[in-house]
Amino acid sequence: MVVNRYATGDALARAGVVSGLDLTCEAALAKLMHLFGRGLTAAEVSAAMRTPLAGEMTVL
Repeated sequence: MVVNRYATGDALARAGVVSGLDLTCEAALAKLMHLFGRGLTAAEVSAAMRTPLAGEMTVL
């Protein structure tokens, strides 16, 4: 999902939705579980979701 491109994306961004970029649903879920399991805060997880940990996403 690309936030801030369309009205729906804007509303989702305001609600706190974090873009999964090109992650599959399975990879996004596994990454979220890993990051929250490490005890990171929601803000830290949000930032970490934009950083590849194991080649799971394309870096633009």
